[in-house]
Amino acid sequence: MNRNEALAVTIQELLGGEPQKEVARRAGIPESVFSLYKRGRRYPKDDNKERLAEGLGVTLDQFNEYEWENLRRKQDGNASSENVDSQLSEMLRAVDGVHDAELRKILCDLSTVACDPSAKTHQFKAVTRRLVSHFTTRSEN
Repeated sequence: MNRNEALAVTIQELLGGEPQKEVARRAGIPESVFSLYKRGRRYPKDDNKERLAEGLGVTLDQFNEYEWENLRRKQDGNASSENVDSQLSEMLRAVDGVHDAELRKILCDLSTVACDPSAKTHQFKAVTRRLVSHFTTRSEN
């Protein structure tokens, strides 16, 4: 499962029976874009992801936790499958021990981008910049 698929499962679980049109309106996201997220065709940037979470009635941290659980559950369920990357398993276990919410989110994004065969170099660079920024900000404080 890649991050788009984990996002789609998370949205579908949180959406329940509520019309997507209403959630999209509350989130301030065009319904067509919401539909792309819901179908796993697109992954939102941070600002849209936060709006999406709010539209679904959860905080961004809660949304990320649900998404993380979906990714991990799928990975755990396929542990014997040949297509599961052992490095992803190791990363997922390592991130479980991280208590800093922002760092956990960054590492989760990094692990999903790393295992997504369609990931682009700019996605790796963006997540790496966030990781460096996180540690730079922490060391300055």
